[in-house]
Amino acid sequence: MTDLDEMTPDERAKVLAAIAAQQPIRMIRPDGRTVPVGPDRVAERLAAGYTLTRTDPKETR
Repeated sequence: MTDLDEMTPDERAKVLAAIAAQQPIRMIRPDGRTVPVGPDRVAERLAAGYTLTRTDPKETR
């Protein structure tokens, strides 16, 4: 398995979009806030400096 940090930006966006299509993901904005991101917005958010975190239902309660 390849680490996301070792992938090109395009490869990383494709992998994260595939994950987002299967389960909810949240990305961390440059200001530190988290926002939900759908598969169609992953590449745009990565280019804007967002980072990834996985949604944990226990954390959202």
